[in-house]
Amino acid sequence: MLVDKLLVGRTPLPGPLLLEGGSHRFAIELPTGGFETDALSIAEGRAAQLNLTPGTKGVAVAVMSLAPASILVLSPTSLAKPWATQIRQAVSDALVKEQAALISEERLSVLLQKQSPDCLSQPGCPELIADKSGARSVLRVTAQGSPDGASNVSFQVSVHDVATGQLAGSTEVRCESCSTDSLLQKLGESVQRLIVEANNRPRGMIAVIGTPAGARVRIDGQAAGTVPFERMSFAGEHVVSVEQDGFEPHVRNVLVVFGQTAALNVNLLRGNARSGSSRPGWRIAVGSVALALGVVSAGFGVSALTLNGVCESGLAPPDGQQCARIYNSTALGGGLLGAGLGLMVGGVLLIAWPPPVQSKP
Repeated sequence: MLVDKLLVGRTPLPGPLLLEGGSHRFAIELPTGGFETDALSIAEGRAAQLNLTPGTKGVAVAVMSLAPASILVLSPTSLAKPWATQIRQAVSDALVKEQAALISEERLSVLLQKQSPDCLSQPGCPELIADKSGARSVLRVTAQGSPDGASNVSFQVSVHDVATGQLAGSTEVRCESCSTDSLLQKLGESVQRLIVEANNRPRGMIAVIGTPAGARVRIDGQAAGTVPFERMSFAGEHVVSVEQDGFEPHVRNVLVVFGQTAALNVNLLRGNARSGSSRPGWRIAVGSVALALGVVSAGFGVSALTLNGVCESGLAPPDGQQCARIYNSTALGGGLLGAGLGLMVGGVLLIAWPPPVQSKP
C-alpha cells in the first residue's frame, strides 16, 4: 500500500497511520496492476477508517468512514491544569473505547481564534464550533469540589447532539469515599454510556413552513432556526414554537416518529403587539395637567354654586328683612363646574386611551 506515492506497508496494516490533516492519495499494488484513489481529505485530529477495492482503469474505489468526534467543554475554567488534564484524558479514553475521539486542543484553538474569548461558555457557540470541526456532539463536564478529597468531588456530564441541536442525555457522577482514579474511572464509564445512548437514539425530522418567512423557530424552548425550517430531531414529543414581532406566537406539541418528518404549516396571525408598548410621554403630561386643572375648576364651580343666593355680607339679615345684595353665581358656578368636568374627562382619556395599533408587516 502507498500513500502519496510512498510505500507504507502491506495490507492489512498492523496499526494505524499517522497522517497530516489535508488531502492524500492512497494506492494499492496488485499482481494485476496498480490502483490509486482520487485525493481524499482527512480532517486534522480525526481518526478515519479506509477500505480500498480495485476498480477499473487503475482507479481504486475508496470507502472512508470518520470516527465520530466530540468537543469537550470543561468547566469551571479555573480548574488546575493537572486536574483538567486528568479529566480530559479520562474522557478521551472513554471515547476511544467507543471508537470515537475528542477534537484536539490544538484544533479547537484554531477554530476559536475568530470567536469571543468566552465562546465555549456562551449558549450555542460550542455547537457552532463543533459543526465547523465536523464533531457529532458537544460533551460538557462540570467539576465540583477539589481532587484532594475525591469523596467531595462530583461531575455534571451532558451530551448535546449537533445535528439535532438537542440535549441527548445528562448524568451526575459522584463517588463516596473513593480514590481519584476510581472517580475518573466512573466518569469515563458515564461518558461511554451517554455517548452510546446519544448515538443510538432514534431520529426523525421536523419541518416548518408558512408565513411570515424568517419567523423564529424554537424546539423545547431552544432557538433552532427560522421559517422555512427543516432539521433532524430525536424521536418523541417536542414543543415547537414559532414567533415573530408583531404576530401572535404559535405553540404546538409535535410527535416525531423514527424515520419520518413531522411537518407543520404555520401562518402567524397579526397580534396586538404595538410599536412602543407605552403611551407617548406628552399625552401623559398633558393629561395630568388637564386632570389637575379640571379638579381645581370643578372645585371653584361647586363653591360658586353653594354661594348662589347668599348675602354678600355673609351675615343673615334680621327677621322680616332682605339682604341688600345677594350672590347670583349660578352661571359662573355652572360654567366652572362644566369646564372642570370636561378637563377631568379629557385628562383621563389622554392618559388611559391606548395608543394606535402598529403591527409590523
